[in-house]
Amino acid sequence: MEEVFSLQVSEVDFENNEVHFVHNGRRRLKKEFHVRTIPLWPQLKPILQAHIKKHGLRRGDLIFPAENGGMLQDARGSLDAALALGEVDPTNVNFHSFRHTYATVRLQTLDHGAPVTMFTVARELGHQGVGELEKRYGHILKRPTRSEGVEYVDRKGQQEEA
Repeated sequence: MEEVFSLQVSEVDFENNEVHFVHNGRRRLKKEFHVRTIPLWPQLKPILQAHIKKHGLRRGDLIFPAENGGMLQDARGSLDAALALGEVDPTNVNFHSFRHTYATVRLQTLDHGAPVTMFTVARELGHQGVGELEKRYGHILKRPTRSEGVEYVDRKGQQEEA
């Protein structure tokens, strides 16, 4: 979670719809000159823009600072509160779950019209190769479902319609 907790406004490229994780004073990457780039999902873009505007954040500011203005150190309480709002059992959900979800969903998307490769996802996650991804997520590639973006289903809404 250090990557998200240390995310600065300057690392979000709204024009190109990308997030660039770079070595900074709060975050270390394997090498100082490394940059890891991931797509900025269309659904997240207006949410982040509104958040940045609402809080008057500037280029070097943290997007999600702690109350004291520094970097968040532990957000488990916030995660538990969000899970409770969504009526989700927190027993098997942790911050690493989001990484797993990202990898799973990313393998089911398209990149400029072509299926995203395991190499691309491995690079976005900071892996040197695809071995770990093949072991954990290889079964995903057997599913033909691919889309340009990520679609989120409002399960409560579906239940109400049913």
